[in-house]
Amino acid sequence: MSRLAASDRDAAVEILQHASYLQALTLTATRAQVVRSDQARADLVDRYRRIGAAAGRLSKAARDRLDAPWDALERAVRTAKRADPEDQVKELWTGIRRVVRPLAAALRDEVGEDPSAAFALDPEVRRAEPGGKKARRR
Repeated sequence: MSRLAASDRDAAVEILQHASYLQALTLTATRAQVVRSDQARADLVDRYRRIGAAAGRLSKAARDRLDAPWDALERAVRTAKRADPEDQVKELWTGIRRVVRPLAAALRDEVGEDPSAAFALDPEVRRAEPGGKKARRR
């Protein structure tokens, strides 16, 4: 059972939905493809901003209880507001692994039984290597 209040649970589910999108993006595109695509870059930035907005709606008690990289998330959201697309994408792309995945892992435990979080990607999603080799962690 979740220890989060209803409003915190709603914000946590929203964060998980956007985090799942970002994790799926890393499985379906390369960083170079995102840099070249205005739409993909805009989606990347938008999802970070939405995660930041939803994280802002979490209560202080919920943020304190969850073992998540909140400071790193705030830095990533600030990065999302930068003008230089290539540097922006590079940092945000790296942030998916260092910030979004740990954040999703912390929240997934809290909202695991919530039906709206049922399709959130597992933070340990693996990509199969070409040639049928064993899947590796990303």
